[in-house]
Amino acid sequence: MEKKPSQNLESSLIQTTNIVANYGATINPMGMNQSLQRQPSNNLNFQTDQSFENKLDGCAIIRVLKDFGEDQDNFVSDIIFFQNHLIVSTVDGLIVIYQGIGENKIGEYQFEGKCTSICGFIYKGKLAIAVCIGNFEEQNIGIVTFDKSISLQGQLQGHTDPILMVKQLIKPDYLVSCSGDHSIKIWDTSSNGVLENIKAKTINNHKMAVRDVILINNNQLVSGSFDETIQIYDLKSDRIIYAIQCEDWIYCLQNITEKAFAAGTGSGDIRIISTSNYNEMLRVRIAPNYIKSIMVFQNPNYLFLSCKNRDNYIIRIQEYKQIDYITKTEEVDFVPEGICIVDNYIIYGEANTVKIKYVS
Repeated sequence: MEKKPSQNLESSLIQTTNIVANYGATINPMGMNQSLQRQPSNNLNFQTDQSFENKLDGCAIIRVLKDFGEDQDNFVSDIIFFQNHLIVSTVDGLIVIYQGIGENKIGEYQFEGKCTSICGFIYKGKLAIAVCIGNFEEQNIGIVTFDKSISLQGQLQGHTDPILMVKQLIKPDYLVSCSGDHSIKIWDTSSNGVLENIKAKTINNHKMAVRDVILINNNQLVSGSFDETIQIYDLKSDRIIYAIQCEDWIYCLQNITEKAFAAGTGSGDIRIISTSNYNEMLRVRIAPNYIKSIMVFQNPNYLFLSCKNRDNYIIRIQEYKQIDYITKTEEVDFVPEGICIVDNYIIYGEANTVKIKYVS
């Protein structure tokens, strides 16, 4: 396995972050009315597992999935694991479903349009997949159920720019999506009506594209945007309660523990942020380009990252160490390829294939 030296990618235990409390106010990233410098805390208490690191370093590929056509430009766009099913999407809208960790293919569905993101959820008591699909005319979330067969149930409509992420959050039958149209939408799919008639609750506080959203503290949506803010929206009070001015584009978010979440930035930083006071606890420079997705191992001290230039890194956060590096091409343009962690399985897209490693 080729290793890439971390040249000029120094680990830094924080520069301070501006955190702004705007209770119920509309956020203006360029002119926030109050800022407070906060010092980093050091209470992450992450544990180093040297045995795990030794196993990670050079673990072998055990399986390669090649069910996505012959066109190498039809790259893998997302990978998820849901209810003991591995589900893969491609840029051109193909959805392939496997039993287990890719052991048996059980079916596929072809959407018309480009696919950016998928998630699993429960729709009317059935296992379902939400698929972000877009073209020059419309941006929708297609819904398919799967059991003995794969069946299209309809589409959620309302976004006006590409849908960048969809996730099942809040409740088993609730979806949350974010888009280039600056909005976050919350979809309740539990109603008996057709999907096309569902009206989403819309949150419009960001000033640029919203890249990702997660749920913390059971009732707070955290969103990251190209407007250089991370915003915390309280579902109970129905308002923005905090905004973190990051001075950098936010590409992705991920829950790390109940006490902290991670944000990946446009300059290649990982920022670890407290879920209690929204304080930045740690910042580490990982890559020379933006970090587009983050996955967490069972030990939250270890992350699997996907970055621009189609680079994947496995890192240790505390006392930063780059453990593994996977490069796939010299191509420098952004290509959406999924990454996924299931127990000790490391799963990642490589052009029009999916490769699976096992840490044994």
